[in-house]
This record gives sequence, structure tokens and C-alpha cells, in this order.
Amino acid sequence: MNTVSILSDADIRKARADNPKLRERDLATNLGISEARLIHAFEGESARRLRADVDAIISGLPGVGEVMALTRNACAVHEKTGPYENARLGGHVAVVLGAQIDLRIFRSQWVHAFAVEKKLGESTLRSIQVFDAHGDAVHKVFTRQDTDMAAWSDLVDALATDAPQDPVNAAPRIAPEPSRLGEDDVARLRADWAAMTDTHQVAGLLRGSGLSKGALMRHLAPQFATRLMDDAIESLLRIAANESLPIMVFVRNPGCLQVHSGPISALKKVGPWFNVMDPGFHLHLHTDKIASVWAVRKPSADGEVMTIEAFADDGSPIIMINGVSADNDQTGSEWRILVEGLPRMHFNGSDR
Repeated sequence: MNTVSILSDADIRKARADNPKLRERDLATNLGISEARLIHAFEGESARRLRADVDAIISGLPGVGEVMALTRNACAVHEKTGPYENARLGGHVAVVLGAQIDLRIFRSQWVHAFAVEKKLGESTLRSIQVFDAHGDAVHKVFTRQDTDMAAWSDLVDALATDAPQDPVNAAPRIAPEPSRLGEDDVARLRADWAAMTDTHQVAGLLRGSGLSKGALMRHLAPQFATRLMDDAIESLLRIAANESLPIMVFVRNPGCLQVHSGPISALKKVGPWFNVMDPGFHLHLHTDKIASVWAVRKPSADGEVMTIEAFADDGSPIIMINGVSADNDQTGSEWRILVEGLPRMHFNGSDR
């Protein structure tokens, strides 16, 4: 859809009442509106507008104690339970480096925010939900049984605003036209990749190329990227769980990157969704939406880093996984053995 929806708040509230069990994101999609527009329709009832102030939100969350942090994209949902700790604010990217909750926050994408209350039987689920300019969710924080609810209420009151805000009825995001690189551009890209000294330099190379990250992989193959079978992520997670191998699991969207570090154990497949259901960490991965999986070799000053990355059909990232290095590199060696054993797909220039 390329036009802005003209549904009224009353229309949206009626659709919500007619579909009480449908998740907000799915209902919004069915209605042709953004999730933020759906939430906005309940402002003054179950939703309260907040300032989308990264520093104010993140600096206030440690005081509420245990919560659940949720970051998702269209194909993966990453949930971590714990307190917000060790935040580093300021700059273009804010960071939370807690033992449980580990985030990279891209502040320019935090545009709309709401405090939301949702009735679940006799209880009420409370959350702070942040959206980008397109109305897509970038990060959500949910209360838990051990959350300090008095501190939560104080934080919501401190963030609440009656000031005019940017409209949430914005047009949906439109994918850019794919860039085409000539042979000289590809050679230069590969040379720049080979010269990397820090994996964080990937972002700069990606911006400079004008490519989606999924498209970038094709140009790096076969020297730095190897195409794997589409079910390689599921295989990787099963092996890591069976061998108690600690891994790092990254899920991101334009406004937030969320990380789990450690072992995984409780796996469950339900339809197209592959789930990790461990205490403190849940991952929900829509495997049918994985268009390509790559083993990626990233040069750095400390040695080559190997990641496994899955992409949607538009080249956007779904999930990235890598090993957790130990001082004696034992885990790193085990990680590389795991990666080398994943089934390869024959690469040709037409692969997406």
C-alpha cells in the first residue's frame, strides 16, 4: 500500500473489538495501517502518548527493576527478561550493556512512543512501545511480575506529554530500488572488505555501496560469503542447543539491535515459527520468510570473525548469529567447526 489510510479512530477501535485475539501488528497489517496508528486510535483510553526521548526512557528504566525487552523485525522476535543496566547515552547510538539486556539504539529512528495497557483476563499488561516515522515498532518494554509498578507509573508520568507530536498516519516504508554495481565497484568493495580492521566498519561499507545487506553478500561471494541452505539457521540452533554451545543471537530493525549471549536449550517448532523458549530469552523465527542464509567472514585486527546471517527476500536482515569467544579460543574453535559443518548451497550470480 502506497497511500495513507483514512480510517477513523472509531473504525480502528471497532476492528479491534471485532478481532479481540488478533495481535496488534497483524490487525494493523490487515487494516492497511501502521501499528503506531493502531495504538494512536486508543490514545486517552488504553494508550498514553509519551516523549520518544531515548535518554529519558533508557535512563528511567533501571529504576523499575525486571522487565521484558522486545525487539523485532518482520520475520524475527527477540525477547530478553531482566533489568536495564549499564547504559551509555548520548551520540547517534545509545547502548545498554546489561548482563541480560544488551541493546544498540539508533536514536534518530525513535519518533513515536506510547504507554499501553492491555487487559488479559483479570490482569493488565503494561508496556512502553516505541515506533519509527513509518509507524513500525522499533522497541517495546513490558512489565513483569517483579517489576516495581510504582516506579513504572512514575516513569510513565515523567515521560507523558500533551505537546503536539509528529503524525502517526505516515505512509508505509517503500523499499528502495536495488543498486547495480559494475565490476570495478565490486572489486573496490571486496578490497575495502578485506582491509577491515573492525567488524563495526561493515555498516559504513554497506552505506557506501547503496546495497541491501542481503545483496551485499552476493558481491562478497565466494571469497567472504558462502551461501548456505535456507534451513541452516534452524540446524545451527539445534546443534548449539544439543552441544550447550554458547552463541550470540542478534535481531535488529532500523531503530534497535538486541543481543542474547549464552547457551540455548528449549527449542520448539510451531508451524513456520521456530522458537527458543528459555528462561530469560525467547526467540521466535519465521522460517518460511528466510530467503537466503550466508556464512560471512569478516576481517578484523583481532582475527577473522565468522557470522551466520539470514535475510528476507528484499535483502533486509532477519537474524545474525556468531560464537562467544573464550580466552583460550576453545569456544571459537567449536563455533568454526559448527559453521563448517552447515550444509552449503551452490552459489551462482542469480541467487538472491
